[in-house]
This record gives sequence, C-alpha cells and structure tokens, in this order.
Amino acid sequence: MKTNGFSIGIIFLVLLVCTTCSKDEALIAPEGESYALKNALVDDYDFSEAVLVYGPLKVERAISNPEALILEIPIPDYDCYEPVFLFEVLSGALDGSNSASSAVIMIDDQVILSQKDFNNKILYYSSALELPETFTLEITINGQPADFVTVEIKGIKICGEGGGTFIDERDGREYKTVQIGDQCWMAENLNASRYRNGDLIPEVKDPAEWANLTTGAWCYYENDPGNGTIYGKLYNWYAVNDPRGLAPNGWHVPSDAEWKILEMYIGMTQEEADTESNSRGDKGGKLKEAGEVHWLTPNAGATNETGFTALPGGNHEHTGNFSAMYLMCQMWSSTSFNDPDAWQRFVSYGEPSIGRDHPSKADGKSVRCIRD
Repeated sequence: MKTNGFSIGIIFLVLLVCTTCSKDEALIAPEGESYALKNALVDDYDFSEAVLVYGPLKVERAISNPEALILEIPIPDYDCYEPVFLFEVLSGALDGSNSASSAVIMIDDQVILSQKDFNNKILYYSSALELPETFTLEITINGQPADFVTVEIKGIKICGEGGGTFIDERDGREYKTVQIGDQCWMAENLNASRYRNGDLIPEVKDPAEWANLTTGAWCYYENDPGNGTIYGKLYNWYAVNDPRGLAPNGWHVPSDAEWKILEMYIGMTQEEADTESNSRGDKGGKLKEAGEVHWLTPNAGATNETGFTALPGGNHEHTGNFSAMYLMCQMWSSTSFNDPDAWQRFVSYGEPSIGRDHPSKADGKSVRCIRD
C-alpha cells in the first residue's frame, strides 16, 4: 500500500467527508445539479438503503497541468458496515460533453476505471467492491482543462445509531441489528442451518434421538417450520460450542460476561448481574418485544426500548418435550457452567426481570448473536 499523502500538481479540489448523510445527498455536478443515484442490487447486496461513508470527493484538472491525487482513506466505523461497498463515479467536462476525456482511478494499485473507459465517454459508473478499513485511492486526470471526476463510497449499515441489517452469506438471510451501548446485537433469533464452514447442522425431529444427543443439532418448535419464520431455530448448546462456528462470519454467540455487559448497560447492578436467579431486577422489559402479538398477556414491563426485540420462541427440553412458546424467550450463552450445563438468559411474559441459570446443554434454545 502507498504511503499517506498528496501528490498534486494543484488545482481545484473540493473534499467533503460525511458519515451521516442520507441517500438523497447524491453526487453533485459543477453547476450544483443533483444526479439521482440508481437503486442497485449488486453481488447479492441491496444498496437501495446504503448511506454515504466517504465523499463526495471532486477532483478537477487544472488549466496548465494534469491532476494526480493520492489519498489514504479510512472508512469511519468500519465494523458497522458490510465489507462490500458501493463505489460510484461521476465524470464531466467543461465543454458540456458531460464526460471527462481521459482519467485513471485506482484503489490499492488495482485499476477501477482505466483511460480506455474514459475514452469511451463514461459518465456514471458504480460497482460493488470489497474494501479494507483503510485503502489508497489514486485519481489521475489527463484530459482537457476543467475535466472532473466526483467519487462517492456508500455502505450498508449493520449497526450504529438507529440499527441496521446484516446478510448471512451462508443462506442470504437478512437480519435486523441493533446497537446497545458498545455492543452490536442481532435483533432477531438465529435461523441458520449450516455452520460457518458450510457443513450442515443436523435437524433432529425425533424426541428420543434429541434426548441422547451430544453433538450439535437444531429443530423448529414442535417441528413446525412456520414457527421458525418468526422465532428462528432452537439449537442445543453443542451446536453453539461447535468449533465450525454457529454464528455468521464477524459474529459470535455471546458469553455469559457479554450478557452481563448488556444487562448492566440497561440498568442492572453488578450484584444483580452476577446472581443466579429466575428473577433478577426489573429491566427485562427493555429487551422484550412490546405488545401481545407474540407474547402472552400481560407481557409484564415490555417496552423494547433497546430494540433488542426478544421473542417467546419456547424451549426444546433435553427430554424431547417442547414447552414455553409465547411464555418465555430463552437464549444461550457460549459459556459452559459444568459438564452437563451451560449458562443462559431468559425473559418471561409474567415478569419484567431477566433470568440467569444453567440448563442442560442438550436443551434446544434460541440464539442471539453479537458482533465480533
């Protein structure tokens, strides 16, 4: 990678950096005319709701010399975005041809647009690119005086203020996400059927077979796929702990300690967080989906003010029985308690508290993932 700095036979440069702009703030031509950007679906990523993470950067050729610009560009809050970004270029010329006659654009020594592309009178270009957190952008304009290019980079927000979405590359499933304090959580229960390496996780429907498992498996509540649409899958802890990885790339199943961080952020004391109890504090309502569409009455204290949206997906007991649909949301941690048991968290319809105990690893529970 090139070193940071400018290599400029200086001219006219307008650089605006914005990390909170809306998608309506499009590339701007010299006269201030707004160019409406396309809603592009590129490489399975939907950029229709992408937000500006860099730019617009406008580079214009001088009257006397070509323009060469080298910039070391960091992407602010990189972990809050999908690693694939939309790279957009608008070119124009003073003579009204609306296209720069000759230019080259490179990222980390890779040619994105060549002189030949501009010779073909390219006006607007967009491409989905995998970008690192910091990269080198090089723009050279060899065309007519006042030829210009304007660059914008947009990203699909995963987390950060207001939440976002995440696409699991294993199956293309999109999950809502939410930022709670310094943690980025999925705002939906996991619904994956493969480990991170692509291996299938067995679906086990037979109660007797489930009761004897010591390896990873999943099921739908009462083996009904319709329940999975809303509540996701129920996984035993052996799937959570499998070295092939249950969570998507960039995510993991939260540890007992990470659950405590969440709990204390929403107001639980350290003493309450460390307690093993079915009823700790009164902050559970901040995590539960409000209302009674999915929860049984009274859904005590539910406000969902965090956006976590806990849903009562029930439990698959290690004995093979199903229980607690509409009554409880039970979620694994990645932390073992002892050989047969592991820590979990749960909220219920009848109390505003958050429970912490250690059921059998052979139970089937919901899984929420947290960003690495």
